[in-house]
Parts: sequence; structure tokens; C-alpha cells
Amino acid sequence: CTHRPRSGLAKLIEKAAHLLCQSQKQQKKAGFLPTEPAGPDAAAAVTADATSASRMDELGIRLMVEYGINLRLLSPEDNPAGRLRQLLRSVRDLLAKEQRRPRNELGLTGAYRGFDWFAAAVFLLFGGAQDRAWACLQNLAVLPASAYLWPHRMHN
Repeated sequence: CTHRPRSGLAKLIEKAAHLLCQSQKQQKKAGFLPTEPAGPDAAAAVTADATSASRMDELGIRLMVEYGINLRLLSPEDNPAGRLRQLLRSVRDLLAKEQRRPRNELGLTGAYRGFDWFAAAVFLLFGGAQDRAWACLQNLAVLPASAYLWPHRMHN
């Protein structure tokens, strides 16, 4: 199944995030480089078990997948819930790296306890294309301005 966004918005966001994260200054200021191979492919190698996601995450995944299917952005045959679960796990690991920094420039500490609606929305924006959503989120994670759009990024 090919995953194509409904509009040029996904392509524009993907391109802008990629170009902005190319700056070494931005990456150094963010405190990490998103060039590690750990991501959706690495997460796919790990067996997905229901206990690794919280009940709130499972509810959010179910809601986003149903919404995506209703909008015809996702196909139920392609296991969108599993792909979204893997993406959220990869994003959580990526953002946990930033938490190790000695100082958070926004002064917020501790993990954000809610569902990562932003990452799930990016997944839908890319029509369930996990690899494209992962690449976009990696690029956005190194940009300080993303903290204003992405609560999980801001709290880690």
C-alpha cells in the first residue's frame, strides 16, 4: 500500500523540517544529533507487547486510527495501530535522550504524562507512512521552536 498525503501540506512540513535541521548550530543547541539508526525499523524488531504502552496511549492510538480510517487516510488492513505504537515508542526514546541533558532551556522537567497527540497527528498527516513521520519528527525534535507545538518535546 502506498501512503500519500491528501495535500501538499505534509510535503511542505517534511521539507521545511529537513532543511531547518540541517544546521549544525541547531543540532548542537538541542543537545543531540538525530542520526542514530534506532527508529521505526529498530522498534519493529522488538516484539510489541500491550504492556509497554499505557492505557491512555492505547486509547489515543485507537482514537487516532479510527479517525484516520474514517478520513480514509489509513487502511485497516495495513496494521496502522501497530505502526503508530512503534512510532510513539521510537519518539519516546528519542525525547528521553534529551532529558539526560543537565539543563532544559525551558525549565520544564519530568515526562509529559499525556498522549502524544502531535506525533500521532504527524503520523496521520503522512497517511500512516511511519518512516516519513519518523524522519519528520526527528527533524522537528532538534528545533527549539518545536517545543511550542509539541508538548512531549517541551517536557523532556
